[in-house]
Amino acid sequence: LCSIHRVVGTWRQELDWTILKLKGKSLLIAILKLAWNAYLCVIWRQRNKRYFGASFLTEGAIMVHIKELVQARLRGSLINRADPVNAL
Repeated sequence: LCSIHRVVGTWRQELDWTILKLKGKSLLIAILKLAWNAYLCVIWRQRNKRYFGASFLTEGAIMVHIKELVQARLRGSLINRADPVNAL
């Protein structure tokens, strides 16, 4: 999705990787931070739905929901076009 290919680790390893790698203020970093937070929120909701016996989303639906959350958050954001990471 974002051209990051790596093996998924434990929650602690994932948190350590996130803290180490997601530094800065570029658009890419902002998107990755938003995606990480949306992922945590959606996964936690899915965990609760499964735990309490409610219906839950498929993997594909989870990805769509995460994308929608990131897009909604970015709609009102200002993008620094002077940052070379953001230039297309």
